[in-house]
Amino acid sequence: MAYLSLFPLLTLAIFMMAGEPGGISVSRSAGKGPYRPGDTVEITVKLEIEKGMGFVLLRQPLPPELELVGGTNVWSVFKGPRKLEKEFKMAVRVPRRGKYVLPKVEVYSEPLFKVGAGGHFAVGDEFVLTVLPLIKPPRRVRTTNTRSSIPIPLTSFSLTGPASTDFKEIREYRPGDPVKSINWKASARKGELLVNEYEREGKKTVMFYVDARREMAVGSFIENPLEYAISLVSSLAYYFLRRGYNVGLYVIGPGELIMPTAGNRQLYAMVKKLMEVELAAGSGESIKDAFNKTERILMQYSPLIVLVSNFLYPEETKMALRSIMKYYRGRPPVIVFDLFPYSMFEGREVELVRLRKKAVENELRGLAHVFMWDVKRSDVTSILARTIRMVR
Repeated sequence: MAYLSLFPLLTLAIFMMAGEPGGISVSRSAGKGPYRPGDTVEITVKLEIEKGMGFVLLRQPLPPELELVGGTNVWSVFKGPRKLEKEFKMAVRVPRRGKYVLPKVEVYSEPLFKVGAGGHFAVGDEFVLTVLPLIKPPRRVRTTNTRSSIPIPLTSFSLTGPASTDFKEIREYRPGDPVKSINWKASARKGELLVNEYEREGKKTVMFYVDARREMAVGSFIENPLEYAISLVSSLAYYFLRRGYNVGLYVIGPGELIMPTAGNRQLYAMVKKLMEVELAAGSGESIKDAFNKTERILMQYSPLIVLVSNFLYPEETKMALRSIMKYYRGRPPVIVFDLFPYSMFEGREVELVRLRKKAVENELRGLAHVFMWDVKRSDVTSILARTIRMVR
């Protein structure tokens, strides 16, 4: 019986010698990317505890923009006499493009029977989730149009270069077209000879100007003109770069520039830059300032200009578009995307703004091809299709 009375004391002594849980390390990993806005990302948290005995509570703080949609971000474990290794999983939804930083994991430890002080500390490194802009590859557009509404000037190669393998359009047969280019199925349906035409090799240039000033700060963190503009420009850049064009970017407001060039690296550079763009509400930069800062590009490349904004003041835009006429022979090839985000609201004011935007559109028509994009009535894919039909 005397020996039995020593057992609790012996057990307590063992626990005191073991000490509180220590040697705690945490690592995190995420499911296979890349991630796009709206994706659900599974995050794995791996915990290791080397020594001690007791209870351990872990908490992974989340940025307020992330939505927890699976599992939990709080876990508890009991650390026994052996080394503990355990994995936990949770799922979050990423609402928009950008970088989301998960802070270090918070750890609360408590020794068995509260023999010791316990602890509260953070472990691991910051973990970053990178969400790329949403790119919508356009559907193949087949038309029988023989002329382009918006021809893009060639920069340095002849228009009569060899044909590439990139399909352009189906058009009427012309004397001299090779027999192998005849599309017999389309010809049978149409009742006349039609041929497949492919893009000619050559370097054309497209220069995107994306507005990131206060005009784009309409709506919420997830839904606003800037987010729609970035998705549109990312998708168009993907389309043009896949066809060997030089593509460049200027962000109005922050004043950030990517020089025009071609290739996969340029696509990566543009997507990375567009992922990082934030509103510059206090910027005093105008559209004309942006054109002036890229004057060398306009002179050297004579690019197709794609200007994307929420246009409310026509005089600023008209002045800017007139200032670039000197770089072109004839009317400059300019596409203006006027974003209309106000359909996400209700009330008579929405229609008043729509009328105002119509007036802006009419004033710009003599200087550019204008698309008013109601972001609630048309998606990016339909806007891409309309644009590609016009641009060759």
